[in-house]
Amino acid sequence: MEESEPKSGLYVCAKFCKDTVKDLTKFVEDFKIKNPINPSRYHTTIVYSKEPLFWRAEHNIGHEAKAKRWEVWEDHKTKKPVLVLHIESDYLRTRFELAMSRGASYDFPEYNPHISFSYDAGEGFDVESLPIPDFPIIIDKEIAEALKP
Repeated sequence: MEESEPKSGLYVCAKFCKDTVKDLTKFVEDFKIKNPINPSRYHTTIVYSKEPLFWRAEHNIGHEAKAKRWEVWEDHKTKKPVLVLHIESDYLRTRFELAMSRGASYDFPEYNPHISFSYDAGEGFDVESLPIPDFPIIIDKEIAEALKP
């Protein structure tokens, strides 16, 4: 098979195993998180590069990420509070560093792997009231897509 030069930027995310998605969904329900995203959309971005680069998405990964802390960010477009769970993973960091070594661009000062749970958690959301999940967060596979021009 012949490969050609990539012509557009690249988006890569990590998706989670079914048990992790089930546990995350139950957590969202148990703690009544407002306006939750659809569980099928749970992911962690690895690469969002405006520069083209080659990438081979991994499958059947099985690496565990560790939940670290909750945070609420203001969405830069809607200005609504976005609820995210920061996670720590050697796998995610290694894959991000690989992308950077291949010439990927990145618009933020540092890589902060996280999972978004709500793009509108509600004004005054008390992020301190949420415990850190203690169940395994298992990375199952990567999805890679060309950025739309």
